[in-house]
Order: sequence, then structure tokens, then C-alpha cells
Amino acid sequence: MLDDFKITGVNGTHIFIVFEVLGDNLLKLIQKSNLRGIPLANVKAITRQVQNNSSWISWFLGIKGNEYLCRVPIDYIQETFNQMGLEYFTETLQVILNLGFDSSFDCVFGDEEKWYGLIPARYIMSERGMPQKYERGDFEVCPKLSCRQKALPVGPSDVWVKSNVKIFCPRCNDTQPHQRH
Repeated sequence: MLDDFKITGVNGTHIFIVFEVLGDNLLKLIQKSNLRGIPLANVKAITRQVQNNSSWISWFLGIKGNEYLCRVPIDYIQETFNQMGLEYFTETLQVILNLGFDSSFDCVFGDEEKWYGLIPARYIMSERGMPQKYERGDFEVCPKLSCRQKALPVGPSDVWVKSNVKIFCPRCNDTQPHQRH
């Protein structure tokens, strides 16, 4: 998976998932079947491929407690300038960027979690990061029922694994413990 995003419109919120090109697109498959639709066997094969296409990033962000680490686009991670000052081994970056990661088979080197925990700190300070995510409402709202303002996740410490994420409400000018489970 290369990226994902949400678009909200008059018909609700739609989640889009962007994958790398793996072969013919759906239109070509429909055209090959004389515009009769895609055969069920092909639909099942495509579904299996999508389910099995799990990147390390998707796996890591799916772990309980990591829901506030934002998904950083692959192109941002690959840009050498954005990696400056972050110590890592080449293998660490290869695992993070692995689009076919399988947690039951693939080897991890131990620094992936720490490194991926640091790169979002740089990303959210960029124009593509926090402002867009905040405006889209990607984070929780203030837990106070009288407020319900869009809120921001904050880390009370920049030391790795020292403290838990809290929720900051700009309207209340207050932090609250993280409520998601």
C-alpha cells in the first residue's frame, strides 16, 4: 500500500487506498470479458492479493497503541533529506519500506519501531503533515461533551517510550488522557 486518505462529501466519508500498479487495471479486465463484468474467480484472486499486500507500516500502525502515529507517505520516507540525523541501518529502512511484509515470516532488526516513531515528528511539521490531518479531522475530538472540538495528539516527552500520548484541545487549552482502546 502506497498511501490512504479520506474524502468527505455529500454521500458520506469514503476511504481510498492506493496500491502500486500490479498489472492490468479493472477497466482492462472488464474489457477483456467483453464488458460482462469480472469473473468471480478473478474477483477472488484480486481480493486475496489486496488482503495479502500488507506493508510493514500498515502492520505497525495496526498495533494497539500506535493509532496516533500518522502514516507517512513512502516518498517522504525515501527522501534522503528527511532522514538526516536519524541513525539507522539500511536493513531497518528496507523493512519499513517493504510492501509485502508478513509479520509471521519477515525479519525485523529492532530499530524499525523507534525509527518510524521519529519520522512522523518531522512529517507533521511539514506542510503535508499536521495541518492537513487536523483539517480533515483525522484525530480525536475533545472528550469533553460540552466541547467536541477537533483535537490534536501530543506527546508530553520527546524521549522514546517515556510517556503516553495525550489529547490537546485548542478550545479548552487543556490536555486529556488518550481514550481510544
